[in-house]
Amino acid sequence: MKKYTLFLIFIYGTITAQTNAKKDDIEFEPIVRFTVFQPIQFGDHSLSKDHSSRIGFGSSLSLASYINFKIGVGFDIVRYTITNKSNVGNINNSDYSSIYGFIAYDKKINSKFSIIPVIGYGDVLINLTSNSRKFGRQGGKELRLGSFLDYNINNTLAAFVGVHYIHTSLKVATNAEIEKYYNQANQIQISIGLKIH
Repeated sequence: MKKYTLFLIFIYGTITAQTNAKKDDIEFEPIVRFTVFQPIQFGDHSLSKDHSSRIGFGSSLSLASYINFKIGVGFDIVRYTITNKSNVGNINNSDYSSIYGFIAYDKKINSKFSIIPVIGYGDVLINLTSNSRKFGRQGGKELRLGSFLDYNINNTLAAFVGVHYIHTSLKVATNAEIEKYYNQANQIQISIGLKIH
């Protein structure tokens, strides 16, 4: 978390250092997204083969914008039901959460629609749980690439759909022969939600 705070402070300092030249291009009005999403895991890895995903929830906050570029932070959480306990253990769920920083570009199509490509990078934590008891955790990193399509309802509210590809790298200590099966994951995340701006 500290590294993302320092990153955002650095970006903030970089932007504010240019306020004399292009003051009108910089905005500090927050933009909040509330998201419901469905992760679709694919490939030869444990989250794809040994788990079944549920509906996830997320939110993000754009902190500042420079021209059409926006920076911010986001948070996602989703629970997976373990379907193959012989590979994972006698545990019921894997709770996947992530916190990430992102850069987005807001491209207006017309007065109602905008398309927003996004790239993000952050930390992942998977908690293995059964009946509210924790049996272990795995940490890692994720890289996300995708886009939102916004529909402006009025001056302060928009609805959106989104599609993102997310690659996850996990820290797992296991046999080299099966390490790749447990230490990485790939997913497509399909989302809908509301944006307050």
